[in-house]
Amino acid sequence: MTMRDIHPPQEAQALDAALERSRDHEGTLTYLGRHWKKDRSVIEVEVTAGPVKFGDRPARMVTIHDVAERMRLEQELRRAQKLEGIGRLAGGVAHDFNNLLTAILGYTQLLEARLAGEPQLLADLAEIRQAGTRARDLTSQLLAVARRQVSAPKVLDLNALATMMERLLRELLGEHIELVTRFADRVWPIKADPAQLEQILMNLAVNARDAMPRGGTLTIATQNVTVGGPQHPPEPGLLPGPQVMLEVTDTGVGMPQETLAHVFEAFFTTKPAGAGTGLGLATVYGIVKQSGGQVWVHSEPGHGTTFRLYFPPSQEPLRARSPAPQLHA
Repeated sequence: MTMRDIHPPQEAQALDAALERSRDHEGTLTYLGRHWKKDRSVIEVEVTAGPVKFGDRPARMVTIHDVAERMRLEQELRRAQKLEGIGRLAGGVAHDFNNLLTAILGYTQLLEARLAGEPQLLADLAEIRQAGTRARDLTSQLLAVARRQVSAPKVLDLNALATMMERLLRELLGEHIELVTRFADRVWPIKADPAQLEQILMNLAVNARDAMPRGGTLTIATQNVTVGGPQHPPEPGLLPGPQVMLEVTDTGVGMPQETLAHVFEAFFTTKPAGAGTGLGLATVYGIVKQSGGQVWVHSEPGHGTTFRLYFPPSQEPLRARSPAPQLHA
């Protein structure tokens, strides 16, 4: 077996270049490449070739390391840093804009009081107030993206909150989409802002609805899990330990990997210009992170999308609910 036997055909040119450099290089040479495994799947590898003595002849010892996990972690880090930078920018703009909106809405309210006998002017002021309110809602989403939204966390039952949202979600989805709920018994309490969790469910439902123009099924499930345990193997980018999982799955069109890589970025959208702000999923990500949680998503074209939101269980009791597991540093 030679080096060429484990290189995919498209890597032949890169291999020839590496071998040429190796012949002209007296020291240790390291390069990144792609190799075949036994099952003919391709993996990313780091190849190191260093000079050794083989009897009386010069030779090179080659070591090959699978670096797929390292490269995945580096990509995750770059993505997290990018999201953090976008979030800081959005948060700064939203904070300043929110101050201006407060003044606009405040003066609008004063004018409405002074012009109580002027119906035409009051109608114009009502339009200004409605536009200002919509803009304030938009800045609220931007602040959520930046994790700077004012929140009022409470110990709550995720099942109860999702149950209260069912009727609203069914109306939002429409008759052509079936809503299925699968709530596990005795889910641990979590500590989060109820209004923000409602916003999460709304945003995910809207995203699912838009992905199922011809109808389908949206499933919302809850479960106590131990990430990294035998029943819930570790998933890329997730910290191990006990978590309360909220899973939202649709049977929509799904997303390719190039879209999935940007799905939580602020202002990123696949919708036509003017059809969306690109803040829905970015807001979900920001709220979950602000609540101390984690987000995982999987999607394939034609096979729907699954979002899993993980929240740390609260150590504060929720009446007669099942106690949360003890966490140890």
